[in-house]
Amino acid sequence: AALVAACASSPCAAEVLANGSLGLGAPPFTGNGQFGLGAKATVGFAPDQIPVQFEYGYLTTGRLRDTNGGPESAFNGTVAALGYRGAMAADGRSLALTRIGWYEGYSEILGRDLYPYERTGARGLTLGLGFEYRFMPYIGLRIGLDALFNVPDFSGPMQELKGDGSSDFFLLTVGVTMATGSPQLVAERETRRAAALERREQRQRGLERKRAVADARDLADARERELAATSELEAFKARQAARAEAVLAEAARVEAARAEAAKPAAVAAAPVAPAPLAPGRPARLRAGALLRTRATPEGDAVRGFDPAQPVTLKVRISNGTGDWWYVNTAGPSGWVLEGELDALPQ
Repeated sequence: AALVAACASSPCAAEVLANGSLGLGAPPFTGNGQFGLGAKATVGFAPDQIPVQFEYGYLTTGRLRDTNGGPESAFNGTVAALGYRGAMAADGRSLALTRIGWYEGYSEILGRDLYPYERTGARGLTLGLGFEYRFMPYIGLRIGLDALFNVPDFSGPMQELKGDGSSDFFLLTVGVTMATGSPQLVAERETRRAAALERREQRQRGLERKRAVADARDLADARERELAATSELEAFKARQAARAEAVLAEAARVEAARAEAAKPAAVAAAPVAPAPLAPGRPARLRAGALLRTRATPEGDAVRGFDPAQPVTLKVRISNGTGDWWYVNTAGPSGWVLEGELDALPQ
């Protein structure tokens, strides 16, 4: 009913399958080291609209040998099964297979030593599992495991396998599957495969875009931190310069106050002539005199100063090296020994 409904809603596309496999057959839990070279060949039908698959074919377990000297046994017959076929990946190349069906054939004891040849009909339930990978659109590799339940194994040494005179035979196979399908089926599968690849590429592009955005955000944060550090450094330099100017201004004020206090008291009878050198008055450096960066003979000479140009006296200080004047010029400023200055008329 599901297949009819699926084919009624869209054009019905299906595969016709052929599988050939070789493998090992053995009844489990015997402890006698039995094994056999088995084979399986099937043909099948798999509609593309619903995940089912029908198979019919031939199966043999091969000769199952009893290493304790017992007889050899085997099963040969046909198998019909209906199962689920599901894709394990979006591209449809990997398939998981489960099936349930019915086997019918014969089991036999192959005469060896004291055991005569015997043969009887066998039928019952079979279950199967498998995995198939299509490395080409119509050719794939299949691994399968088939279980045949309650296969008659006669009496005698084989009776020890199960109390009712039957055994569960297993066949593990590896083989090749070949399929034929309609052009519509091929187109639909190629479309699904292309869509799966496109989704994978979109996910990859999305991951790359996220990484690019994260890298850009990290770079922007690093630049912002660098700019913040630069601004903080500039602010620190500005604070240091302001502090130095404040200290210099305070030193000049203290020296001016000290010089003012050191002036001799005025004599009423004879007024004292003004001092030839005083703050704010003009003066000129004597020949060979230098304008220095510090109030000490070890101070470096100020570059770019023309000794012929007049200077303006600002602050006078006294230290262990003598009396010094801090002077301003039209260009640079600096310190000059008092003995190297001549006052100019205002």
